[in-house]
Parts: sequence; C-alpha cells; structure tokens
Amino acid sequence: MEEEYQQILEFAYGLAERATQLILEGSAARWTKKEDIEEKKNSVDLVTETDQAVEEMIKAAVAERYPTHQFIGEESYAAGDRPPLTDEFTWIVDPIDVRYNLQEPADL
Repeated sequence: MEEEYQQILEFAYGLAERATQLILEGSAARWTKKEDIEEKKNSVDLVTETDQAVEEMIKAAVAERYPTHQFIGEESYAAGDRPPLTDEFTWIVDPIDVRYNLQEPADL
C-alpha cells in the first residue's frame, strides 16, 4: 500500500508542475493583451478561465491514470457537479486559491 501512495504522490507532484505552467502562461497572457482584456472581461472572469483549464487538465489526467478515483473540483462543484464523498480515493482540487495575485502584476 505504501508503494501505491508513493506512486500517487509522484503523479500528483507532476500534475502540480503542469498546473503551475498553465497558471503562469494564463497570468502572462493577461499582461500581454491588457487593452483587449479590459474591454471584454473582468479580472475574476480571467482567473476563472485559467482555474477551469487547470482543473480540467488535472481531472482528465486523473481519470486516465486512475479511472476508479473520484474527483471534486472547485470550479466543477460550483457548476453543479457534486459527486458524493465515499471511501474511494478522491481528489479534491482548487487550482487557484489566491485571486488577487493573478489579477495584479506583482514584483516577485
């Protein structure tokens, strides 16, 4: 069982790295086309798009690798997808939790 947990942990770490890349790309895109974005959407909508894209990437990867695992995501839950909690492995995901840092450019 410990080996199984280690494999899941390594897989989750890889997903976190992929998610980080998507988040950075989404954030960078907001600052390269700011004039277009301000006319079309507010910053919450833009973060939500990135949040949804990352959640979908994670959900698809988990379903492919671990088809018996359950998945609860912040964005899909808010949209009405509410699977029950069971004793099965369940991934609970909220890719972007701090909205302000993605709405405003920051000096890091």
